[in-house]
Amino acid sequence: MKNIFSLLLALLAINFFGQETKKMTFSDAVKLAQEKSVDGIKFKNQYQSLYWDFQAFKTENLPFVKLDLQPFTYNKQVIQRYNSVTNRDEYRKQQTLNVYGGLTVEQKLPFSGGSLYLESNLGKLTGYGYNKYTTFSSTFGRVGINQPILGYNAFKWRKKIEPLRFSKAKKEFIAAGQEINLKTLNLFFDLLSANQQLSTAVVNAKNAAQLFQIGVKRFEIAGIEKDELLQLELNDVNAAIEVQQMKKMQSFANSALCTYLGISDYLVVEPLFDNLNVLSDFKIDYIEAVELMKNNNPEIEGFTQQLLEAEQRIAMVRGEGGFKMNLGMSLGIDQQADELRLLYQLPPLDQQRVEIGITIPILDWGMQNRNLQRVRKDLEVAKASITENQQELKQRISNVIQNFNLQAEVVQSAARADAIAQQSFSLTNERFKLAKTNVVALNAAIASGLSAKRNYIQAVRNYWEYYFMIQKMTGYNFIKKENLPFNE
Repeated sequence: MKNIFSLLLALLAINFFGQETKKMTFSDAVKLAQEKSVDGIKFKNQYQSLYWDFQAFKTENLPFVKLDLQPFTYNKQVIQRYNSVTNRDEYRKQQTLNVYGGLTVEQKLPFSGGSLYLESNLGKLTGYGYNKYTTFSSTFGRVGINQPILGYNAFKWRKKIEPLRFSKAKKEFIAAGQEINLKTLNLFFDLLSANQQLSTAVVNAKNAAQLFQIGVKRFEIAGIEKDELLQLELNDVNAAIEVQQMKKMQSFANSALCTYLGISDYLVVEPLFDNLNVLSDFKIDYIEAVELMKNNNPEIEGFTQQLLEAEQRIAMVRGEGGFKMNLGMSLGIDQQADELRLLYQLPPLDQQRVEIGITIPILDWGMQNRNLQRVRKDLEVAKASITENQQELKQRISNVIQNFNLQAEVVQSAARADAIAQQSFSLTNERFKLAKTNVVALNAAIASGLSAKRNYIQAVRNYWEYYFMIQKMTGYNFIKKENLPFNE
């Protein structure tokens, strides 16, 4: 009765007490993970943030139009003024109302770091109190340029770095997709392995119960010793315990996979092994993989970005701490009148401005030199670090490719060992029923069968884990022979 109860519990474990069961291939699991997992949502949002940063950078190089309005500026105060009649300064009350509006179009010049602008404005000033007056002023049009000379050109460096940063973000997003595939693979195989072990535990529990009954009958006719009967009974009890343990493992594995895929953990997933076949004759060439890695791996572009940013800091220290000159020029026409209509009737007046500003550091106690030496050392460290990281990256992909190219043979050997172990157990089991072998041999056959099954599943898991690691590092689908798609 105890054995029948254990078997029923095992069957309940397989069906999770009648919960809804959904068959799922690994491809189905990957698709769900990319769309609904927390990692998928996080990686997509990270990319979107960098995407909008890049769009903002591109707009910096477009003309900028702004309208400045001061529709109401009222001022009442006592001011000091010179009285030419009495030849002395006097304090007088003043009330003014100022209305102003201006339109400006500005274009930054990335190649030089300056800016070109065109502006027009109109203003009205009304005075109250002791001296009442109204006056209008207008700048019909003014074109000008502000140009730093021998200074730090931030636009130039941003033009180099920002496109590289965005390209790296796209490649990081593709690589993140492979990271999701790897995590899904491990969770999928955890459940697959748990299901297989539970199925094996149920079969073993059934066999152990039968063998114990046979042992009881054989003991009654003195066919086996008491210690052998006790060993069979112990096998029966352990098999029932194993079923319960595998039931827990399956429940945990199912819950972990469902949680990651963003689906209800009340759903029972039945993972299918059919689309995880190993490609026995498929190999990956190391030279081809390294070339693809140079073009598609975000770490490679990260190295280039790191160098550019180090060089940018050197240019910044030189430009901001050394000799600086700024040139400002503008040409325009304007007019002033007591009536608005007269602004456009009177001949316009020329407006010209030329301004040169020069900054020459005389004594900074060696601050610029120290800063310059520091950023130069940072550049040297960055170059050394990049060289080391490049070598480490090549070594890493070399190791993974070697493991992958050998893993197909490991899988074939594990599959053969599994078939042999299962056949051996079947023969040993029949021999025991016919009293042609002992309990020790039977236990050894059971242990070998369990180990061989686990080794086979692990070998297949390792095969696909190596493959997705290579895809992540190269951004290339070697099976379809194409770059991994960018699915925003």
